[in-house]
Amino acid sequence: MMRRFFLALALIGLSCLPAGAAITVTPKIFEATTTDGTSFVSVATWSVTTNALGICFAGTIDATTPGTLTLTQTGQTWDAVDATNAHELFDTIGTPLARFQAFRTLGAGAAAATVSLIVTGGTGNHTGFVLLCSEFAGQDTSGSNGSGAIIQSKDGSVDNTVDPTVTFDSGRTANSAVIFASMSVGDACTTWAGEGGYTLGNATETNFASPTVESLYEYVVGGSDTSPSFDQTGACTAPEIGSIAIEIKEAAAGGAQAPGSFGSLGVGR
Repeated sequence: MMRRFFLALALIGLSCLPAGAAITVTPKIFEATTTDGTSFVSVATWSVTTNALGICFAGTIDATTPGTLTLTQTGQTWDAVDATNAHELFDTIGTPLARFQAFRTLGAGAAAATVSLIVTGGTGNHTGFVLLCSEFAGQDTSGSNGSGAIIQSKDGSVDNTVDPTVTFDSGRTANSAVIFASMSVGDACTTWAGEGGYTLGNATETNFASPTVESLYEYVVGGSDTSPSFDQTGACTAPEIGSIAIEIKEAAAGGAQAPGSFGSLGVGR
């Protein structure tokens, strides 16, 4: 009887230990410009919360090969998520080429500031820019400048289709989040639909003309999907689309968790 009593107390103690914090997502910046140039500064300002993960997708078009993109922000350092798997250079309809990249930062709690998108190289002025950013909380904070939060990333492009998708090289990690973004060039679509279970990062896509460019992103917390996608419908016929998907790791649990009990999942808006 005494052994059963102590075993019961041990199990109660295990079940009361905290689980890992569920990842939450807060959309921050959705902006685009048709102005030619070699840089773009967001209208919105953003203070990346201390130890939160900032993720930005940035894109541009050039008549030949677009230059390399970098992000700068006062008080924050932005690094490429992955120079190979989150960096897509793709052909578009006609002569332009498009570049689509993903960046990360770990929040330093600096004062709110604009985000600058800068092009290095290329042929000079570029035809417009897009910038899509979100903030994650409850994610892993290890590594350098948010690197520990990135489980995997994958990029890809499709030609003459309206249903962009990419597939991760590996299966999903438990309680991770996925963010998926696409940049479509060449033909405007009436509607972008997100995948079931995902939340669109913004209500409507950002877009600019000459050529027509549309972009948006979606995200999900939890689940096991390894092939995020969008469905474009309406007037569009044959856009060229570059896409990037990123899987983000949940923060480590604060202690053991009893069998059958699970941390809650949530998405903040």
